[in-house]
Amino acid sequence: MKKAEAFRIWICLFQRFLPNKVLLLRPDGAEGKRLATLSPFVEAILSEDHQPRVYVCEQYACNRPITNVGQLESALHSPYPQSETRNAIEGG
Repeated sequence: MKKAEAFRIWICLFQRFLPNKVLLLRPDGAEGKRLATLSPFVEAILSEDHQPRVYVCEQYACNRPITNVGQLESALHSPYPQSETRNAIEGG
């Protein structure tokens, strides 16, 4: 089940044009620890139940983890990303 959901999440991300997106896959084991030494912020995002999780981050802050494709599609269908809304409110 974990691999199937991870694959569905991956497909959902790559079916959309998301300019400036950065995808970072943090695997378990030695490779995950190696990545954490290069990017220390990923140390805190390890899944305790080893289920795939997606963090949508904007303006140096990440939202709560998304654990299934339905949640991800809802997050990606937001009419205005938070950063655009913030810029409009702040006059930027």
